[in-house]
Amino acid sequence: MNFDQQIYKAMILMDKGRENDAITCLKNCIEQAGENMLACARAHGILGEVYCELEDYASAKEHFEYLVEHQNTLETLYDDALSEEIENAKKEFTKYEFLRKKYCIR
Repeated sequence: MNFDQQIYKAMILMDKGRENDAITCLKNCIEQAGENMLACARAHGILGEVYCELEDYASAKEHFEYLVEHQNTLETLYDDALSEEIENAKKEFTKYEFLRKKYCIR
């Protein structure tokens, strides 16, 4: 199964309420992506969103941080292909920081 098919599978699993299976699928995507930063970025962005839905903000932060930390490289390599994902990651990261301070979340 190629990367796009795995992402599609993860999205279907999420639609069916099988978030844990979707997480496993997305983590496999990251492992198999290797040096493909575009694939890693897409999987990290979706994983961050899944963890937010599950209110696991610490795990979400980890995946959004990947996008924020690699923003310059991703934008250089892929132009604006990931701009929406990066902006979403920044918003979610900011929201996480707010919740962490307000509710003493680690």
